[in-house]
Amino acid sequence: MKSIPICCAAMLVLVAGACRGPQLETQTFELEYLDAHTAASLIEPYVYFDRERNPGTVSTAGDMASHLITVRETRDNLEKIERVLSEYDQPAPMVQLHFQLIEANGTATQDPAIDDVESALRRLFKFEGYRLVADANTGWLMHDAARVVRGVRDVDVYIEEPCASYEECLSIRRRTDHPFVMDECMNGMAPLLRAHADGGADVVNIKISKFGGLTKAKLARDLCVSLGIAMTIEDSWGGDVTTAAIACLAHSTPTDYLFTSTDFNSYVTVSNAAGAPQRQNGRLAASTEPGLGIAPRLDVLGEPVLEVT
Repeated sequence: MKSIPICCAAMLVLVAGACRGPQLETQTFELEYLDAHTAASLIEPYVYFDRERNPGTVSTAGDMASHLITVRETRDNLEKIERVLSEYDQPAPMVQLHFQLIEANGTATQDPAIDDVESALRRLFKFEGYRLVADANTGWLMHDAARVVRGVRDVDVYIEEPCASYEECLSIRRRTDHPFVMDECMNGMAPLLRAHADGGADVVNIKISKFGGLTKAKLARDLCVSLGIAMTIEDSWGGDVTTAAIACLAHSTPTDYLFTSTDFNSYVTVSNAAGAPQRQNGRLAASTEPGLGIAPRLDVLGEPVLEVT
């Protein structure tokens, strides 16, 4: 994006009894990737069209599909506009999919959509079949997500949390017949009830710490079972202690409602508790010992942050 300054002769008019408006300058921006219509919508908050004296203006060279846009505004607003256009006048990013492979429910049917990788998957994982999850982790705008769900409409895939807000995700949910997973926007009882009422999700993610600990996460789990919603049981991150908590909650969840869970201690290199569950052939079992069944490694955890007596 190039900025082309235009020199203008400033005319100062003194009117008796009238207040002088702000001094405006005119600048033309040459865009490389954005069209003028898109650019105009981006900079609209910085152009004061309704200013009583000396309102701001936006004009384009010819039609709105051109790549030239001229703005008349105050110097500080023009600088803000230049920063905004510099940030957004970039090549359109390629849409990237993050796929998770999740153990299926025992089916041995081969999906023709993944024929090319089926044999490799069977050698790598000792499962009879797979569910494919496209997890965007809130990373798509609605127009990107809409294109993706349309593009994979013939693929047996779950769509997970495509956009940043609940409302955006619900909009995409209503555009597709793929099974839909809500994750980041599920952080309490109210969002769970709302998703159920809206028909917003087939699966939800119960992250223990986001719900306020095991007791509240269990309440959320029981609510989902009563509503007929399947769940992923996990947390935001963790090691042995977190994995032990996940295993306990997941192990006590009715099998039909447990979509998947996560063994976070296989993601890290430091063990902070002895006796924690370990993944074996894609399975995770809760300890049969009392409580979480673990013994914290105090030398690894270090000095306590808070002591309560």
